[in-house]
Amino acid sequence: MLYYAVFQRRTNHWESAPWPVVGFPSEMITVEGRNLLSTVGDICASAPYMMGDIDWTGLPSLVASGDTTTWQSNLNHFRVFVEVGRFLRYGNGMDGMVHLGLGSLTHSLTGQQLMHLQAAYTLSLVQAWCIDQNHDDLPRYSDYLQLIRLVDMVSTVLHMFECLAGYCFPQRTDFVLLLGVGLSICETATSFPSTQTTSCRIHGKHASGTTNQVEEYLGIPYAQPPIKQLRWAPPVKYNGTGILDATKFGYTCPANATFASRGELVARSKELSLTPQAIPILENLLEQPGVQYSEDCLTLNIWTKRAANGTLKPVLFWIYGGGFNTGTTNNPAYNGKYIVDREDVIIVSANYRLNIFGFPGDPNIQNNLGLLDQRLAIEWVHDNIASFGGDPDRITIFGQSAGGESVDFYAYAWTSDPIVAGFISESGTVYTPGAQTDQATSASRWYNVTSTLGCGNATSNPDKLLACMRSKDWRDIHDAIPVSTGIASATGQFGPTIDNITVFSDYVARSAAGAFIKRPLFLGSNNYEVGLFRPVFGAQNVTFTEAQWDYLNLAIYTCPASYRAEASVSNHVPTWRYRYFGEFPNLRLTNSPDSGAWHGSEVPLIFDTDKDLESLVARTEEETQIANYLRKAWVAFATDPENGLNKYGFPQYNSQKSTLLQLGYNNQTGPQTALPSTHDTGCVLGTTTVRLLLTLASLG
Repeated sequence: MLYYAVFQRRTNHWESAPWPVVGFPSEMITVEGRNLLSTVGDICASAPYMMGDIDWTGLPSLVASGDTTTWQSNLNHFRVFVEVGRFLRYGNGMDGMVHLGLGSLTHSLTGQQLMHLQAAYTLSLVQAWCIDQNHDDLPRYSDYLQLIRLVDMVSTVLHMFECLAGYCFPQRTDFVLLLGVGLSICETATSFPSTQTTSCRIHGKHASGTTNQVEEYLGIPYAQPPIKQLRWAPPVKYNGTGILDATKFGYTCPANATFASRGELVARSKELSLTPQAIPILENLLEQPGVQYSEDCLTLNIWTKRAANGTLKPVLFWIYGGGFNTGTTNNPAYNGKYIVDREDVIIVSANYRLNIFGFPGDPNIQNNLGLLDQRLAIEWVHDNIASFGGDPDRITIFGQSAGGESVDFYAYAWTSDPIVAGFISESGTVYTPGAQTDQATSASRWYNVTSTLGCGNATSNPDKLLACMRSKDWRDIHDAIPVSTGIASATGQFGPTIDNITVFSDYVARSAAGAFIKRPLFLGSNNYEVGLFRPVFGAQNVTFTEAQWDYLNLAIYTCPASYRAEASVSNHVPTWRYRYFGEFPNLRLTNSPDSGAWHGSEVPLIFDTDKDLESLVARTEEETQIANYLRKAWVAFATDPENGLNKYGFPQYNSQKSTLLQLGYNNQTGPQTALPSTHDTGCVLGTTTVRLLLTLASLG
């Protein structure tokens, strides 16, 4: 696959380009360069007539052969290469980057020589930038004339793609693969999906491992990079130009993973009674191996399978968890391609800022930036999803853990402009203990970091302090955050702060008054959420008695789900509540005690990604049936939030009746139900206990 190689895939990453990059002032644009910009329309207009005359598939072999005679005889056939190759649209909104024509800079080269030069550079560039190759051998140029020619050559091919695929043949995305030099070397797929968005025009790809031509668009920017003056500022919409390669996940937001490391888990695996598959599962879920971190991380991903008749599909918008401390969309558990391959739904996921970058706690600026990121991403989806075959009026946001809390924060924060049609909250609500922090505590943690970095404290000039913090490298800021251990590591130092704008101090009163978005709600928790935390805390020598583990399970997960469901029902909102029980060999973390239906264990079944988390133990047939059952339930809700689950056989929640859905109970499918009191007894005592434990943990 050919990339915007010179631009390091995203043109605003000049600082990370692996060769010298030179900006050119507008005075260097030649008159010829300006005039040639107008030829694109003519090229597009003539392309249909040229298509029948040219064997585009022969282009790679011509380039490889360097046969001058062949090039001369086919000069007319490749005149579009010469014309489009004489201009370069650079920048994608970058200041100081301009359209650049070759003009006098290549006046000493004949058209034939220029074409030969382009051909040679093209072949080497394509070979270096294949997906499966190391980029270390990519040619580096210090001479700016050579760089101009290299960049211009890349532009030749890419603008050819844009012209023919995006404008002349909008319904013939398969045609574009016949055009590019080197595509036979790098890519075996049959087409490049292409879609126009408010960010820019994007090229995606067909997702591997799917049978129904699922299109995936990865790393789409929805906000400007939150760097420099935009660090610790509300997100700003991204508006680019040109075309974006959306075939790879974007950067992961700087995270502060404080759970037990792989080394700690391996060293104590016998003592913790870990199963062999526990290590890859926990590593993938908690440590985010292999991702690249950058503040320029506000991107989203879309998986779609367009309906043949043009019918718009429901949309499930995923918000990942991680205690607002860690997390990424580039996690094998969250890949949306399998759901889309099997169901009539579109999946979207978005990165949002984490820990101190998303939730700084500075009392002098707007806080909860990570939640504002989520909102802007949802607005982007609402504005653009129809172009991907999605229905903007049927967007359901769903998330797990901190993602579930985010879903609920949204429900209370955006009452005047909901946008979304429904909510699915898995193992997290606004009632979760520790979900929000008071302003004084958040400010204290903020000033602890600013003092460590020499930027001042609560008595300093707030503008100078913020300017100092914005001047620091993000890695230094990250390293200055105190490391949380034990139970406190589940949320870290920084998270949502009560500002009474996006996060409130009076959720009980607001619930009683119905001051939340009254759209259908599907929520629940897992039977043994603490099955995840026992081994990761145990690796850090943090243990509790069995009774304390039970209280934690009750107070952090069971009771908040009960409270939130009751608040929704009391305001006459269609509500369904579940408790997940599924236990399967391939997802078992510990043998003694059995990890049970641990925190997040339902996620890889809903996404159908368990096989990507670990490959040591095969699925059982029961597990496949449960996975299908869960996935279809989530999609049924998104398809029709008001009635979808009714049609699926799920009764609406009533705390006085047997309406608590026991999903995967005894590893069986079907709407098995129970009285909520079966599991909710002791909620008040449990909540009191867990608050005490959290207080003790923070003091220690």
